[in-house]
Amino acid sequence: MIVGDAVVGSSTAYWLSQALGKDASILLVERDSSYESSSTALSTSAIRQQYSNPINVKSASSASRLSGGSRSEWCHSTPVPAPDLGFKEHGYLYCCSPEGVQAARERVDLQRSFGAHTVFLEPGALKQQFPWLNVRDPGGGSWGARDEGWFDSMGMIQAHSNAAENTPICDVLITKNKSYHGQSATIGTQRSALTDRLTDLPHIAHPNFSGYRHNQ
Repeated sequence: MIVGDAVVGSSTAYWLSQALGKDASILLVERDSSYESSSTALSTSAIRQQYSNPINVKSASSASRLSGGSRSEWCHSTPVPAPDLGFKEHGYLYCCSPEGVQAARERVDLQRSFGAHTVFLEPGALKQQFPWLNVRDPGGGSWGARDEGWFDSMGMIQAHSNAAENTPICDVLITKNKSYHGQSATIGTQRSALTDRLTDLPHIAHPNFSGYRHNQ
Protein backbone atom coordinates (compact mmCIF):
# COMPACT_ATOMS: atom_id res chain seq x y z
CA MET A 1 0.00 0.00 0.00
CA ILE A 2 1.27 3.44 -1.00
CA VAL A 3 -0.28 6.58 0.49
CA GLY A 4 -0.34 9.44 -2.01
CA ASP A 5 -1.09 9.26 -5.74
CA ALA A 6 0.87 12.27 -6.95
CA VAL A 7 4.28 11.92 -8.62
CA VAL A 8 6.13 10.18 -5.79
CA GLY A 9 3.38 7.67 -5.04
CA SER A 10 2.31 6.86 -8.60
CA SER A 11 5.89 6.69 -9.82
CA THR A 12 6.78 4.32 -6.97
CA ALA A 13 3.76 2.16 -7.83
CA TYR A 14 4.62 2.04 -11.52
CA TRP A 15 8.26 1.12 -11.10
CA LEU A 16 7.43 -1.41 -8.38
CA SER A 17 4.99 -3.04 -10.78
CA GLN A 18 7.72 -3.30 -13.39
CA ALA A 19 10.14 -4.82 -10.88
CA LEU A 20 7.79 -7.19 -9.04
CA GLY A 21 5.78 -8.57 -11.94
CA LYS A 22 2.20 -9.76 -12.25
CA ASP A 23 2.08 -11.69 -8.98
CA ALA A 24 2.32 -8.53 -6.85
CA SER A 25 -0.58 -6.37 -5.60
CA ILE A 26 -0.23 -2.61 -5.18
CA LEU A 27 -2.82 -0.24 -3.70
CA LEU A 28 -2.50 3.55 -4.10
CA VAL A 29 -4.54 5.66 -1.64
CA GLU A 30 -5.12 9.37 -2.38
CA ARG A 31 -7.21 11.74 -0.24
CA ASP A 32 -7.45 14.65 -2.68
CA SER A 33 -8.14 14.07 -6.36
CA SER A 34 -7.31 17.72 -7.15
CA TYR A 35 -3.74 17.27 -5.81
CA GLU A 36 -3.82 20.96 -4.86
CA SER A 37 -1.91 20.42 -1.61
CA SER A 38 0.43 17.69 -2.86
CA SER A 39 4.17 18.30 -2.73
CA THR A 40 4.26 17.93 -6.53
CA ALA A 41 1.78 20.74 -7.13
CA LEU A 42 3.49 22.97 -4.56
CA SER A 43 7.01 22.35 -5.84
CA THR A 44 8.99 24.63 -8.16
CA SER A 45 8.68 21.93 -10.86
CA ALA A 46 12.34 22.28 -11.65
CA ILE A 47 15.13 19.80 -12.19
CA ARG A 48 18.89 20.10 -11.96
CA GLN A 49 21.89 17.81 -11.75
CA GLN A 50 24.24 20.13 -9.93
CA TYR A 51 24.77 18.30 -6.66
CA SER A 52 27.83 17.31 -4.69
CA ASN A 53 26.37 13.90 -3.73
CA PRO A 54 26.73 11.22 -6.46
CA ILE A 55 23.36 9.65 -5.54
CA ASN A 56 21.58 12.95 -6.16
CA VAL A 57 23.37 13.42 -9.48
CA LYS A 58 22.40 9.93 -10.68
CA SER A 59 18.79 10.34 -9.52
CA ALA A 60 18.45 13.72 -11.23
CA SER A 61 20.01 12.37 -14.41
CA SER A 62 17.40 9.62 -14.55
CA ALA A 63 14.56 12.04 -13.80
CA SER A 64 15.71 14.46 -16.48
CA ARG A 65 15.05 11.83 -19.13
CA LEU A 66 11.43 11.66 -17.97
CA SER A 67 11.00 15.43 -17.98
CA GLY A 68 12.47 15.85 -21.44
CA GLY A 69 12.10 13.92 -24.64
CA SER A 70 12.09 10.31 -23.39
CA ARG A 71 8.65 10.20 -21.77
CA SER A 72 7.72 7.12 -23.80
CA GLU A 73 10.04 4.92 -21.75
CA TRP A 74 7.79 5.19 -18.68
CA CYS A 75 4.39 5.64 -20.35
CA HIS A 76 4.58 2.68 -22.71
CA SER A 77 2.10 0.69 -20.62
CA THR A 78 -0.76 3.19 -20.94
CA PRO A 79 -3.00 3.72 -23.96
CA VAL A 80 -3.21 7.42 -23.08
CA PRO A 81 -0.53 9.46 -24.91
CA ALA A 82 2.13 10.94 -22.69
CA PRO A 83 1.34 14.63 -22.08
CA ASP A 84 3.65 17.38 -23.21
CA LEU A 85 5.34 18.50 -20.00
CA GLY A 86 6.42 21.80 -21.51
CA PHE A 87 10.02 21.24 -20.42
CA LYS A 88 12.00 24.50 -20.56
CA GLU A 89 15.65 23.50 -20.87
CA HIS A 90 17.28 26.71 -19.69
CA GLY A 91 19.51 25.23 -17.00
CA TYR A 92 20.65 26.38 -13.59
CA LEU A 93 23.50 28.84 -13.09
CA TYR A 94 25.46 28.86 -9.84
CA CYS A 95 27.96 31.68 -9.53
CA CYS A 96 30.84 31.47 -7.10
CA SER A 97 33.37 33.82 -5.58
CA PRO A 98 37.02 33.73 -6.71
CA GLU A 99 37.77 31.76 -3.52
CA GLY A 100 35.18 29.15 -4.44
CA VAL A 101 36.37 28.43 -7.98
CA GLN A 102 38.35 25.30 -7.15
CA ALA A 103 35.49 23.72 -5.20
CA ALA A 104 33.04 24.63 -7.99
CA ARG A 105 35.28 23.03 -10.61
CA GLU A 106 35.52 19.87 -8.52
CA ARG A 107 31.74 19.65 -8.29
CA VAL A 108 31.45 20.09 -12.05
CA ASP A 109 33.99 17.30 -12.60
CA LEU A 110 32.02 15.02 -10.26
CA GLN A 111 28.73 15.78 -11.99
CA ARG A 112 30.19 15.22 -15.45
CA SER A 113 31.67 11.89 -14.36
CA PHE A 114 28.09 10.69 -13.80
CA GLY A 115 26.82 11.93 -17.14
CA ALA A 116 25.68 15.45 -16.30
CA HIS A 117 26.28 18.21 -18.86
CA THR A 118 27.43 20.80 -16.35
CA VAL A 119 30.12 23.21 -17.54
CA PHE A 120 32.26 25.69 -15.63
CA LEU A 121 32.31 29.18 -17.13
CA GLU A 122 34.93 31.77 -16.28
CA PRO A 123 33.80 35.43 -16.06
CA GLY A 124 34.41 36.15 -19.75
CA ALA A 125 32.44 33.08 -20.83
CA LEU A 126 29.70 33.92 -18.34
CA LYS A 127 29.31 37.38 -19.89
CA GLN A 128 29.20 35.90 -23.36
CA GLN A 129 26.52 33.36 -22.40
CA PHE A 130 24.53 35.77 -20.21
CA PRO A 131 25.09 39.35 -21.46
CA TRP A 132 22.84 40.80 -18.77
CA LEU A 133 24.99 39.38 -15.96
CA ASN A 134 27.38 41.57 -13.97
CA VAL A 135 30.58 39.50 -13.88
CA ARG A 136 32.74 41.99 -12.01
CA ASP A 137 32.67 40.05 -8.74
CA PRO A 138 32.12 36.31 -9.49
CA GLY A 139 35.09 34.06 -10.04
CA GLY A 140 32.98 31.99 -12.42
CA GLY A 141 29.90 29.84 -12.46
CA SER A 142 28.65 26.34 -13.11
CA TRP A 143 25.84 26.03 -15.64
CA GLY A 144 23.66 23.07 -16.53
CA ALA A 145 23.88 23.35 -20.30
CA ARG A 146 21.52 20.40 -20.89
CA ASP A 147 18.79 18.44 -19.06
CA GLU A 148 18.10 21.19 -16.52
CA GLY A 149 15.13 23.52 -16.32
CA TRP A 150 11.46 23.43 -15.34
CA PHE A 151 8.27 21.72 -16.46
CA ASP A 152 4.50 21.37 -15.93
CA SER A 153 4.09 19.59 -12.58
CA MET A 154 0.40 18.74 -13.10
CA GLY A 155 1.24 17.17 -16.44
CA MET A 156 3.84 15.09 -14.64
CA ILE A 157 1.21 13.90 -12.15
CA GLN A 158 -1.13 12.98 -15.00
CA ALA A 159 1.56 11.03 -16.82
CA HIS A 160 2.66 9.04 -13.77
CA SER A 161 -0.92 8.38 -12.67
CA ASN A 162 -1.84 7.11 -16.14
CA ALA A 163 1.14 4.79 -16.15
CA ALA A 164 0.35 3.42 -12.69
CA GLU A 165 -3.40 3.05 -13.22
CA ASN A 166 -2.93 1.15 -16.46
CA THR A 167 -0.70 -1.39 -14.77
CA PRO A 168 -2.82 -4.53 -14.11
CA ILE A 169 -1.54 -5.08 -10.57
CA CYS A 170 -2.27 -1.52 -9.38
CA ASP A 171 -5.51 -0.42 -7.69
CA VAL A 172 -6.25 3.23 -6.86
CA LEU A 173 -8.55 4.44 -4.07
CA ILE A 174 -9.65 8.11 -4.06
CA THR A 175 -11.33 9.53 -0.94
CA LYS A 176 -13.43 12.71 -0.87
CA ASN A 177 -12.15 14.29 2.28
CA LYS A 178 -8.70 15.75 2.88
CA SER A 179 -8.70 14.45 6.44
CA TYR A 180 -9.47 10.94 7.65
CA HIS A 181 -10.25 12.13 11.22
CA GLY A 182 -8.77 8.91 12.59
CA GLN A 183 -11.74 6.85 11.42
CA SER A 184 -11.69 3.25 10.32
CA ALA A 185 -13.85 2.18 7.39
CA THR A 186 -14.81 -0.64 5.12
CA ILE A 187 -13.93 -0.06 1.49
CA GLY A 188 -17.21 0.02 -0.40
CA THR A 189 -18.84 -1.55 -3.39
CA GLN A 190 -16.08 -2.52 -5.80
CA ARG A 191 -13.70 -4.96 -4.18
CA SER A 192 -10.77 -7.20 -4.82
CA ALA A 193 -8.87 -9.72 -2.73
CA LEU A 194 -6.46 -6.93 -1.87
CA THR A 195 -9.13 -4.57 -0.53
CA ASP A 196 -10.71 -7.40 1.47
CA ARG A 197 -7.47 -7.67 3.45
CA LEU A 198 -7.57 -3.94 4.27
CA THR A 199 -11.09 -3.52 5.65
CA ASP A 200 -10.11 -3.93 9.30
CA LEU A 201 -7.22 -1.48 9.21
CA PRO A 202 -7.63 2.09 10.51
CA HIS A 203 -6.71 5.19 8.50
CA ILE A 204 -6.92 3.38 5.17
CA ALA A 205 -10.19 4.71 3.80
CA HIS A 206 -12.86 7.13 4.92
CA PRO A 207 -16.60 6.31 4.78
CA ASN A 208 -17.03 9.25 2.41
CA PHE A 209 -14.93 7.78 -0.35
CA SER A 210 -15.64 9.02 -3.88
CA GLY A 211 -14.32 6.21 -5.99
CA TYR A 212 -12.33 3.05 -6.22
CA ARG A 213 -10.66 2.13 -9.48
CA HIS A 214 -9.67 -1.49 -9.88
CA ASN A 215 -7.79 -2.72 -12.91
CA GLN A 216 -9.19 -6.03 -14.14
